[in-house]
Amino acid sequence: MAFFRPEAVSNPPDEPATLFEKIWHDHLVREDAGASRLRIDHIYDGPDLPLAVRPGEIIACVTDDVAGLAGAGAFGALAIRVDGRQADQIRADRALACAPVRPVRVMADGILASHRAPGVGAVDLALSVIRDFGTGGADGLAVEFWGQAVRNLTQEGRMTVTGLIGAAGAAFSLIGPDERSFSYMRSRGFSQARADRADAAARSHALTSDRGASWAGTISLDANELFPMVSFGPELASALPIAARLPAQICAAYGLDDGVRVTDLDIVRVTVGGQADGRLDDLRSAAAIVARAGPVAPGVAARVVPANSDAAARAVEEGLDQVFIKSGFSWGGAPSVHVLSSAEGTNTAGTYLMSPAMAAGAAVAGRLVDIRKLA
Repeated sequence: MAFFRPEAVSNPPDEPATLFEKIWHDHLVREDAGASRLRIDHIYDGPDLPLAVRPGEIIACVTDDVAGLAGAGAFGALAIRVDGRQADQIRADRALACAPVRPVRVMADGILASHRAPGVGAVDLALSVIRDFGTGGADGLAVEFWGQAVRNLTQEGRMTVTGLIGAAGAAFSLIGPDERSFSYMRSRGFSQARADRADAAARSHALTSDRGASWAGTISLDANELFPMVSFGPELASALPIAARLPAQICAAYGLDDGVRVTDLDIVRVTVGGQADGRLDDLRSAAAIVARAGPVAPGVAARVVPANSDAAARAVEEGLDQVFIKSGFSWGGAPSVHVLSSAEGTNTAGTYLMSPAMAAGAAVAGRLVDIRKLA
């Protein structure tokens, strides 16, 4: 990681501003022919990216992990993916030219079902939002999440949400930091002094959007009415509620009869843990389903892949690995190629993306299933 000495930041905008606009404005060096030249706080090219950031920073990252990159937004930071040439440029002049970005707000009110019983969680919230944006609808936007449903998420749940919105094409995805963010920093390797500095910086710069700020658009949803979601193939905007019937185009692509429901789809392979959802909270939710609903169904090959060594070690400390292994899952192995936990169907085209809890339920049932109804 290459750290740069911050230059004096500019004064905040005179008018009410979004969190994104505040961070952008604080790092603005100058405007160049329709692009903004931004001061970059540091370059990062290692694992566990979100733990390398502080609220209010802009960092450049040499990585192919788009979901991990966007996970920095859960701490109120902006992360920009760069190549080697751009990284060299930043090391030389500590700045990078970036295209303009429009801020959009997602209002997620209500209480997710996962706060009452397993069923609907961070992945389902994110997939519901991505479905509302539609294919390509989030491209080039700075998406900020508001509302009780988001505030109630664990920090790892927030990282999943911002990571998935980034994987769906958003330039940035943000959640304003709070005490939950700082507590997570302190518990995951940040020194006390570094976490306290981040806390102080967030408060002094008021890292939240102002009332009266202007947005390019707003998406509103009621978390009380969300369902477990399943996405078909890599296109996250194809996500459907678990009780839905498949549209004709998905049936045709997957070689299925018209009118098939999501819950009619049999599966033969399951991976719990993807690029955006193999953290400790994810493994806990999946283990809870396995402990409640029983072993892997006959004919299903199931495995669990923690997102990183820290998640794996903590899961082992809690005995989660044994919950899975005793129920017929394999533990560890090569990272998933998918952004989310996945299941593969008996038909040749069928790959379905979903939350870790939903993937665990599919492994136990031998088909896609509404985990809220598992015994």
